[in-house]
Amino acid sequence: MKIIAALLLLILAISLAQAVTVTSVNIENLAPGTEGEIRIEVENNLDETVSDVSLSLDFRNLPLIPIGSSSDSFDELGENDNGFFTFRLRASNSITPGDYQIPYTLTFVQDNVQKTKQSSIGVTIRAQPLISFSVDTETPVINSEGKINLKIINKGLADARFVSVK
Repeated sequence: MKIIAALLLLILAISLAQAVTVTSVNIENLAPGTEGEIRIEVENNLDETVSDVSLSLDFRNLPLIPIGSSSDSFDELGENDNGFFTFRLRASNSITPGDYQIPYTLTFVQDNVQKTKQSSIGVTIRAQPLISFSVDTETPVINSEGKINLKIINKGLADARFVSVK
């Protein structure tokens, strides 16, 4: 009985491991207000060709905007073949640098049955602080007490943290 249960678990694990899956994601560096490209590779691990392979990215509730379409497809993907989806996107001007999850839906037809997988890919928005300063003096007279105003300004798109002034 234990051997049968172990075999069933092994068969289930193998069948779940074999599918059309996302194998890699390449993203150009993105900063607030810039455009970039996402290239997503999918692989058919099945022992047969699948058809109507499509990938849709869900940008709802994200400060990322697709340029063109947010979905793409191709007719078929052969056994152990790879396919690539390429999307252009723009990070909004007001996006906060950090990590974002873009949900996706991958669909394909296997044996005349449509299969759907949902997951997400990670995107990092990067920006640098750009620190500048100005110095202003009040009553700058030698040998007298005065006041110096130092303004430190971050003109960059990222927060400046752990700043020290000498």
